[in-house]
Amino acid sequence: MEHDIHIIQNLLNERELSMVTMVLSQLSFRDGSGTASDAARAVKNNLQVPKSEDHLKQQIDGIVLQALSSNSYVQNNLLPYKVLPCLISKYEAGMYYGKHVDSPLMADPMVGIVRTDLAMTLFLTDASDYEGGELCLELKEGERQIKLNRGSAIIYPASVLHRVNTINSGQRIAIITWMQCLIADIEKRQLVAQLKTIQAQLEALDPKSTEALSLLQVYSNLMKMWVEL
Repeated sequence: MEHDIHIIQNLLNERELSMVTMVLSQLSFRDGSGTASDAARAVKNNLQVPKSEDHLKQQIDGIVLQALSSNSYVQNNLLPYKVLPCLISKYEAGMYYGKHVDSPLMADPMVGIVRTDLAMTLFLTDASDYEGGELCLELKEGERQIKLNRGSAIIYPASVLHRVNTINSGQRIAIITWMQCLIADIEKRQLVAQLKTIQAQLEALDPKSTEALSLLQVYSNLMKMWVEL
């Protein structure tokens, strides 16, 4: 089974990035350790937009949610059900986030309780704008270091151990969020995504294809069996 890791290039387009940048200019950053839980609090050294500024940050939440909702790859392969409001983090020289694992459940007054199947880091600064600051995922085959350009995102299992390396120079700004999927099990989620892709390809070749219709029936029945609402 492949790891449930997804690189989404240009999740935000230039217009959306401009809007996010405009809102960011109105926001302030404070010590980010207050939003960490359990052992993560002791290894977190960054800045975040405080909850007191949520009324402004909601504009960014809307932009990110719309981008996820309109991205066919995300919708077809990840099946997001609930997405939490964003955290916006900033790392300046000397800052880092040590090895940690995200909380399995998170709560928001509007969204409710969310099982954190997947985490997303959406980069707001280009990789060339800072040294260090890689997102490091500890996988079975070894460590994977991620550094993407402005507007691109990585979505990965919130259950993996991960860290953000120390910033040596420059600054790193990113949007973080978590999502609960309609299907929690990775293998089942991959299977229905593959089925739907093949079904759509067959239907495109022949809209009256009986094979495409049969696959759609299998896909629909598996979704009914496995989806958790």
